[in-house]
Amino acid sequence: MKALTVRQPWAELIIRGQKDVENRSRTTTHRGQLAIHAGLGLDSSEPKVQGELDRGAIIGVVDVVGCVQGSKSPWAVSGQWHWLLANPRRLSKPIPYRGALGLWTVDPATEGLIRSRLRAGPTACGRSPRPPPAASSG
Repeated sequence: MKALTVRQPWAELIIRGQKDVENRSRTTTHRGQLAIHAGLGLDSSEPKVQGELDRGAIIGVVDVVGCVQGSKSPWAVSGQWHWLLANPRRLSKPIPYRGALGLWTVDPATEGLIRSRLRAGPTACGRSPRPPPAASSG
């Protein structure tokens, strides 16, 4: 699984589903799941976010669905590549992990832990997933 380190509060806004674009100086061909690692750095000049911000940990997963310049998202910064993000999922518990620059690969054991904490965790809206409806006998 690929991962991206993002400073707080941006990582939290991504996992909350509020920030749908990640601005980067480089394009990406990656599509699909992307673990979001909240870096140790804190961008204190940017939006204030309610609650405690996890840092130095993988906090969730999003899907990269495209990469463009000129996105209409209010989060898009002119002159940057806009990694288009969708379907944010928060882990049931953050995983302490050392991040890296650029797109990087999570080790297999941690990937398994991410997958197990996605299944066990709440949705991006903070609710547990709804169980499937009972099968009808008709």
